[in-house]
Amino acid sequence: MKFLLLLLLLIASPLYTQTFAPPLSRPLKNSGLRNSVSPDAAGLLYADQESGLINQASLEGTFMKPPKSLLPLKTGTVKSGSGFGGGKETLFKERGRAIQKVLKKDGVVRIDGVLNKDTCAELRSWVLREADLRRSEVDSGTASISDHFSDVLLRKNRCDLRLPLSPLVETCVSGMTDPSTDLGYLLHSTLGPTSPLHELASMISYPSSSRQTAHPDTPYNSGIPLLTIFVALQDVDITMGPTTFLPGTNKSDKHAKFQSDHDNFLKGSKTVCAELKAGDCSCFDSRTIHLGGANLSEVERAMFYVSFRNPEFVAVGNPPSIKPELEGKFALEDCSRM
Repeated sequence: MKFLLLLLLLIASPLYTQTFAPPLSRPLKNSGLRNSVSPDAAGLLYADQESGLINQASLEGTFMKPPKSLLPLKTGTVKSGSGFGGGKETLFKERGRAIQKVLKKDGVVRIDGVLNKDTCAELRSWVLREADLRRSEVDSGTASISDHFSDVLLRKNRCDLRLPLSPLVETCVSGMTDPSTDLGYLLHSTLGPTSPLHELASMISYPSSSRQTAHPDTPYNSGIPLLTIFVALQDVDITMGPTTFLPGTNKSDKHAKFQSDHDNFLKGSKTVCAELKAGDCSCFDSRTIHLGGANLSEVERAMFYVSFRNPEFVAVGNPPSIKPELEGKFALEDCSRM
């Protein structure tokens, strides 16, 4: 997801002999580039950089296994948020522990229905309008790209829009983090109520966006640095380039193999893709290797996402996609009470 991190991984890997230039903003007005780099030069540098990554991603696509669908865990019969008491509480907690077990083993788990479809439709419409508005501000020179957008791997026809905490966004965050829901229980039981809100954004893949290279969001560490939740704001089918995950790659030996024998590691790895319905989510450990697919459809793939940082980590190795005024202001327990 984060371009800076993937750049470090590419440079560190012995498979790569080319030195990639640091990421540069697109050649827009007021883009924040140093005066010594002209917009035209910056555009050429970025285009060359992105072209190399697109070629690498295409190559990976020729030898990686076709993904199966990421399926929700079928366990118990109690609906999320149906309350506690007696057998219902037991079933709820049993299901919660089962979901947590899958996350620990695979590094990713699917949970359905974390937002209702009407809310998703409203949020999607607002997010797409907000992205257009902020892009027009950048194009007109009244804002820099870094004022509203975060770095994202292969940004052509793809953007990572930092979101304000509007009433609608607040309602979504509160519902998703409620500890009486499957997702809320998972977050509270895995990271704890004091885990800081690390990211609050929307990832939008427009038609013709390219396939990304496989990458983790953070380097391997013995604990989970971040838990990230991607919620589909519309039904996502395979033509829209759903996120592909490599289950079980949140382990130290997998990261070592990914670095030392990159191509063969990818060839032998199982893959699953998040073909989600509106309101369903994938929750993943930031150490899990994944990639965004190419959007071959004519529809934007808009995802609402939040991440929470393990409070045992002061820094996780990638800059958060969150508005500066929100960074460090909310813990998980605060979010659930919004």
